[in-house]
Amino acid sequence: MDMITLAPLAGLLPAVGFFALWYLTARRLRLSQFHIRQQTDRIQDLRRTLEGLDLELSMKEARIARLSRDLTQSRGRHATPLARAG
Repeated sequence: MDMITLAPLAGLLPAVGFFALWYLTARRLRLSQFHIRQQTDRIQDLRRTLEGLDLELSMKEARIARLSRDLTQSRGRHATPLARAG
């Protein structure tokens, strides 16, 4: 090929370079957005799980408090010293 026929194509090189850079940057941004969405979904799932566990823990703490109160009240009614019980 002759240099005269390649001269018009040389003017396209900056445009091709710009397009390649734009395409690769856009692709990287799409991948980043995908990973961010994935991590956001995972965080939301973990938050829901944590809220469920927190609710379960508070219910168990309330049950323990109620059982402790009942035990204390029942010991108060039957106030026999442990040393004389046997």
